[in-house]
Amino acid sequence: MKKLYLSLLIVISGITIYLAVLVSSKLLYLLAIILSALSLGFFLKNTVFIFPKRSRRYVVTVYVILLESLGLFLIYLISFFSFFIKSYNTNMKKTPILLVHGYVNFSSVWLFHALRLKRKGYGPIFLINLGFPFSSIETYTSKVKKKITEIQKVTQKREIILIGHSMGGLVSSYFAGKYPNYADVKAIITLGSPLKGTKIAKIGIGKCCRQMEFKSKFIQTAQQNYPDKIMYHIVTKKDQLIIPYTSGIVNQEKGKTYTIDDLGHASLLYSTRVFQKIDHWLKDLN
Repeated sequence: MKKLYLSLLIVISGITIYLAVLVSSKLLYLLAIILSALSLGFFLKNTVFIFPKRSRRYVVTVYVILLESLGLFLIYLISFFSFFIKSYNTNMKKTPILLVHGYVNFSSVWLFHALRLKRKGYGPIFLINLGFPFSSIETYTSKVKKKITEIQKVTQKREIILIGHSMGGLVSSYFAGKYPNYADVKAIITLGSPLKGTKIAKIGIGKCCRQMEFKSKFIQTAQQNYPDKIMYHIVTKKDQLIIPYTSGIVNQEKGKTYTIDDLGHASLLYSTRVFQKIDHWLKDLN
């Protein structure tokens, strides 16, 4: 089946390249590049075993870079729709879920996981846009608190599950630590989040980046209040933004951390493996 998918990708890529050259269409050129990158990435992922052992980690790195580039492209391509989709109210009987995006992102980055959560019958599922990307973590936490108030009014429930990607996981954890009695937070699931900070934050812009610096004063204070027991973590060893990647782990309890070897930071947002783990945890929580 994998060979069939690869063959189809290659054929479609070839046809797209031919049509792009034939009609000189920029849109087709762009599509051809995307399909070709997908084909190469898929090929590398499924044939890594044919390369010498010493070279395999470099092959995986190339695969991660290709996938990550496509992920970032798709994320910003669909960002326009974030202003029109505010919730996926599918099942009002279950625990509400709030999806919190990361630094310089929009709620639209959750499209993949939100749709899958909806299909699985979870929810109601709510999204939030944190707004101006260079504010403080406290500012974003206040916005999350306000959103949770709205969710409580709509659902008539105090319990909630928070799922955050990158900075969104930090904001969610900080909220639960700062306002432990404001809502009944059943779980916080973080995807590549700088819970202990990240060394790459030094080159970022905004107060939130200063706060997210590795072992910053803000991080050290926040860590003291993290609700560790209800936290679940998904991290990737190839994370180019959370350095070290272990910064995304604070709960060492067995079964509550999932470590991936071959995905980049943005790729966590549209990975089937990531969703399957989230689904596994949510089944236990519901």
